[in-house]
Amino acid sequence: MPTDTSKGDLNKMLEEVREPEANEEEHQRFQFYLDDKEIKESIQAILDRIQASKYIDAQDKKEKFNGETVIPVLFKPEAMFRIRPVTRASSTLEGHTGAILDLTFSPDGRYLASGAGDSTMRLWDLNTETPLHTCEAHKDHVLFVAFSPDSKVVASGGMDKLIYLWDSESGERIGKPLKGHSKFVTSIAWQPMISQEEGKRLMASSSKDMSVRIWETITQQCIKIFSGHIGSVTKVLWGGEGLIYSSSQDRTVKCWHAKEGMLFEELKGHAHWVNTLALSTDQVL
Repeated sequence: MPTDTSKGDLNKMLEEVREPEANEEEHQRFQFYLDDKEIKESIQAILDRIQASKYIDAQDKKEKFNGETVIPVLFKPEAMFRIRPVTRASSTLEGHTGAILDLTFSPDGRYLASGAGDSTMRLWDLNTETPLHTCEAHKDHVLFVAFSPDSKVVASGGMDKLIYLWDSESGERIGKPLKGHSKFVTSIAWQPMISQEEGKRLMASSSKDMSVRIWETITQQCIKIFSGHIGSVTKVLWGGEGLIYSSSQDRTVKCWHAKEGMLFEELKGHAHWVNTLALSTDQVL
């Protein structure tokens, strides 16, 4: 092949010589590598870089590629989601007058919610990248924001020990604040849609008061309290198999049965605070 062969040409050539696998999506694109360097423009561009680097490393070694040089070109499939690197900022969202402390995208991709030190939560339209609503009710820093799985409700928790529920479409407050925590709210997790019961919309919250509370957000009642930690609870997550996970400054991670309200497992081993958690099922629809 000529050395001016581009990445697009290589993809076309590969389609002609290989048989796609059974589980491979149609029009799969590939990345190509020569000497561990990705071919983004053409083969010649990589050869020029290789020759230049070898000339710098050894002045007396004049290695050149002639017309009959055999070079291995490796290929691998690109990400199916066509993920591209961030190369520029598309916009700047301005409005908060205090430090922004938490951000979260709605599951449907329409909204962005932000909580800040100015005691407000703001909702932003991601299609137009413009402000939608300014939600004012908290009396202190808004520390955590979380959308419900259907994106219709967003919850905000703050240093004022309260949790507010907001309609993501109108920005209006839903009902009264959820009261119960005796210290500031550190995180919020909604029950996954896959395990929701009809007519119920449950949510978990954690706090510096060393407890995890389960709320029925439709009736706005606290229905369970998990109080096994002996340090501030730093993060709470609600898994898809009926377990709630909480991390704490007491150096443990606890797993709770959401329905029975019982401790299922305690994970020990950290020598200092456990500051955050992640589940392998996060963001799975």
